[in-house]
Amino acid sequence: MSDTLLFPLTDVLAHAQHAWTSPEHKPTFMEHMEKIEPTASLWFVKDAGAYVMSNGTGPERPKVVYAAVEGTELVLNGDISYQDQPELWQVVWDTTRDICGGDDYAENLPTDFINPTKIGQLMTMGYKYLAITLEGEEMGMEYRK
Repeated sequence: MSDTLLFPLTDVLAHAQHAWTSPEHKPTFMEHMEKIEPTASLWFVKDAGAYVMSNGTGPERPKVVYAAVEGTELVLNGDISYQDQPELWQVVWDTTRDICGGDDYAENLPTDFINPTKIGQLMTMGYKYLAITLEGEEMGMEYRK
């Protein structure tokens, strides 16, 4: 069974622009362990929620872009306080684990796929979402109108 997560392109573009204009970039855990110099990228992150963010260290990083689960009203917002909204927090936690797995991670999205120029062009063509489909350990990406 696969699940698709949707990210608004306007927000994805803001992160792509941030990553591409930042003077330095944070490494993923694997890049750090393998001593790979990071380059401009967007991360797909799974922790208490699922989101996309810039790996740039420059100022004024946009807020993370939380995933909406296709076909539902649920947004995998890891900032929901378990103290203030315990029932919703539990749903987000359980759904994130069901879709993305139990371990926390950050993965680089392919740079040719999330280039700010390309995203801007796609938006002028009516595309509105970056869709990430997860099935087991496989991840697919496409743009959607």
